[in-house]
Amino acid sequence: MATHLRATSPIAAALFALVVAATGAPAQQAERPWTFRTSALITGNSDTSLEGYKALSGFGLGAGVRRQITGIFSAELNLATISREVVIDEPAGVESSQGSVESIPMNLLAQVRPSLAGGVHPYAGIGLNFTPVWEKTGALDSYDIAPTFGIAAQVGVDIDLSAGILVNVDLLWNTAEPDIEADGVRVTTITLNTFTLSAGIGFRF
Repeated sequence: MATHLRATSPIAAALFALVVAATGAPAQQAERPWTFRTSALITGNSDTSLEGYKALSGFGLGAGVRRQITGIFSAELNLATISREVVIDEPAGVESSQGSVESIPMNLLAQVRPSLAGGVHPYAGIGLNFTPVWEKTGALDSYDIAPTFGIAAQVGVDIDLSAGILVNVDLLWNTAEPDIEADGVRVTTITLNTFTLSAGIGFRF
């Protein structure tokens, strides 16, 4: 964890400065500087761990709030709730369900949004991720799962329907490899496939 903190501290400092700047940005920079968006999302399957555990693809719901800072820079805080089944590879290629887990990835991102003509607005972002994970059902219910902290990145596009309403498509990735523990002893580390494709609607205000 200390290594992750040292590696991400410069990004954290930059993001903090960006958010502080956002709170003091002049109102005239944009008539509607805030955007709230909500979406449905899907993830992919993870790789199998050395101990044979694998998290399957998950579905979920997400939401985010964005503040436009200048014509091309913005800051966004988003989160989602995602449920996944976890299986373990048994002999002869059989997969045995170990139950399900719930995760809530939270991302703070600095975004670049090129100024283009028309109602299509692409963007890219990079920032920090914090993901609490906990067991819900099955054999995993007797284990503990550690939260993760790392890097997040995204690309996406807003498509205007009107001055205040838009359609959003977003591809987000973050680092998430939580440890599964029993009585403080690591059982395995699973990799959550965090490539998340989402689509939804947003509102500017």
